Amino acid sequence: AIPDLEVGCFALTNLALGAELALPFTGDPLRFRFNFCSPDNPFALTIYCLGGGGSFGISLGLDGVEEIDASFEFGAEISLDFGVASGGVHIMAGFKFMLTKVATGDDIKLTGYLRIGGSLSVMAIISVSIELDMSLTYENNAGTKRVYGDATLSFSVSLLFFSISFSTSVHKEFADPVLGFKDYLEHGEQDWELARLAYAWA
Repeated sequence: AIPDLEVGCFALTNLALGAELALPFTGDPLRFRFNFCSPDNPFALTIYCLGGGGSFGISLGLDGVEEIDASFEFGAEISLDFGVASGGVHIMAGFKFMLTKVATGDDIKLTGYLRIGGSLSVMAIISVSIELDMSLTYENNAGTKRVYGDATLSFSVSLLFFSISFSTSVHKEFADPVLGFKDYLEHGEQDWELARLAYAWA
């Protein structure tokens, strides 16, 4: 662990460094891993109502890079209290990146996401909360590419001893835009329909 750094409205907390050396006796190469915080325990950066956090890790061997994982999140959160009513709103955005070396090539996964939500409570009698979570992911599994998006909307209401929650999700898979655009350029065809289909929903 590293001591927290706090100066006025600036705070950098939950810092940690880690290192690991693996010396297998199975014939596999020597491996070393270094990490700055971790996905399960990221660092936190706060400036006034703005904040974020993240982590970074890399695994190396005598045969090269074995794995890289990185994540970062940033956004804002505001709390309000009017006596009889209190609540808050938040908006957070970030990305997660993962590269893993496998026998058939490199597995790459990059996800960008956005979370927006808020809650309101009136005299502890009624409370309402809503959360929207959206993400877009690109995957390349040893040459097999995928692009897909997910969105989840959650809503809940509590009134005294009665409560109800609702959640709905949408998943969309995209046609491969990189492959479609590459084919379009290689053939040199002025076919706008091909370009449109390359970016259409799968």
